[in-house]
Parts: sequence; C-alpha cells; structure tokens
Amino acid sequence: MGIIHFHFLLGALAMSTSITRTAATNFSTSAIAACQSISSAGTETLTLEADALNPQWIEAQSRYWNAANANLEPACAVFPTSAEEVSRIVYILQKSADVTFAVKSGGHNPNVGYSSVDGGVLISMSNLSSTVLATDGTTVDIGPGARWVEVAEALDSSGVTVVSGRLGQYYPLFEAQITL
Repeated sequence: MGIIHFHFLLGALAMSTSITRTAATNFSTSAIAACQSISSAGTETLTLEADALNPQWIEAQSRYWNAANANLEPACAVFPTSAEEVSRIVYILQKSADVTFAVKSGGHNPNVGYSSVDGGVLISMSNLSSTVLATDGTTVDIGPGARWVEVAEALDSSGVTVVSGRLGQYYPLFEAQITL
C-alpha cells in the first residue's frame, strides 16, 4: 500500500482562467477617463489591456474568497500608498458619478461588488499593509491592506497577538492524498 501526493497551486489555475476570460471586456469611456485621471494624479494604475500578466494586477483582480467577486472585471486597479492618495482617488471618482468603484482590502467580503467591481475602478489597499505596535505595547496600528497572517507574524516577537483568521493565502497549496 502506498500514498500518492498531488500538489498544485489553485491560484495558478485561477490566474490562467482569469486572463482568457477577460480578453474581450469593453469599458465605458467614463471609466477609462477616470482611470487615466487617477494615473495622471500619480497613483499606480494597472489595466487589463496593458497589465494582464502583471502579478499585481492578477492578485488585485482575481484573488477573492468568493469566486463570484473574481468574475467581475475592473476597468483598472489602483494602488494608493497613502491616505492622501486615497483622498485624491475619491475626489476624482466623485467627479465621475457614473463610474462605479470598490475598495479591496483583503478580498474576503462575500457580497459581490463590495470588494470587487465590474467595469469600474478597483481601489486595492495592498500597498497600505503596515503593522506598527505602539511603544507602550497597548495598541497596534494596522494598515487597511494588511492580511491577518502578516499582522500575526509582525506581532509574534512582541508577545502581543490578535484574534483573527490565520489562513495566510487565498489559494493555499492544495494537497490530496490517495491511499492505494
């Protein structure tokens, strides 16, 4: 009797289907203009057309806890690095009332359209993922893009912990065992 182990990365499967699925997407001129305005204001902006194979685009657009959210295609994904950049993005979007947007922190919101958007602007908080323990050790400043596993790891050596989920990857390495 032997055991056979099968390993594969589910994220790679999601990535390949995401790229082929999105090839024919058309976006409104308003959404494209909003994406260009955000980019011109200095915020990193990725689009399907130019960045389909960029790992940052793939992660922002396709890695969700709920697969229905991954089926939505944003006109662009933007990656602010400060509260000021978030403010500029919101200001630009406020002028584009017909452009939808969503804010993605970790992608765990099961409600379709809350952390994903179809044809609009996806604001990814992934560049705002700091974890800073106060010098007195009583509070922690956690950035909106931080993942719980990163927060827990950052706090490990301090003796402080958080009550949270501990699953570190959206598409963890899947392992199946078959006994023969």
